[in-house]
Amino acid sequence: MIEKLYVFISSDLNIEVFKEAQLMTYSSEKYTLKRLIETRWNCSYESIVAIEETFSALKLSLEWLSDSKEHDKSVTAKGLLNNICDFEFICFLKTFRILLSKINEFFKQMQFENIDYSTVLALLEITKFKISSLRTDEIWQNIYKESIEMIALNDINIETNSSRSKKIPKHLEQYFITISNSSSVKTSQFYKINLFFCIN
Repeated sequence: MIEKLYVFISSDLNIEVFKEAQLMTYSSEKYTLKRLIETRWNCSYESIVAIEETFSALKLSLEWLSDSKEHDKSVTAKGLLNNICDFEFICFLKTFRILLSKINEFFKQMQFENIDYSTVLALLEITKFKISSLRTDEIWQNIYKESIEMIALNDINIETNSSRSKKIPKHLEQYFITISNSSSVKTSQFYKINLFFCIN
């Protein structure tokens, strides 16, 4: 999804629409979307940050492009808009941002000159501890609260497309476990168990 957004928005004409939407939404151009490179964690983190920070403008861009007279462009824009205007997508966005920030910190530290093996192991253990420490009710409540605020700000229905299953990027699968989705009631507890606490 993130890569599809990047490819679509980054085309010559669409990027100008995105810039215009940012100017209307924020009075300035805040970010450009980042290409998702699965072998580079900093790119994954920057991609997530760029989407979250420009979400309102991104949504507005896709709404405009959905009205394009070009059939293929209109269909693609509508599909992407449908996917991002989704409460589970927004929760994933905010959860991944926190998770990837810890991993990104680790890889930044790995770039230090003359880093030795024992230091790498120590940093790895610290990072693992930081990630496991994220699985608290307090962290989840903050994510859920911010997600609710984000959908309210962007006029998104919390139940929109919430029954769709989400595909986790391959290079992030090791951090998640699969839980079957049999509940039709979408509450904070449901999302905490079936989304947030799936972080392994």
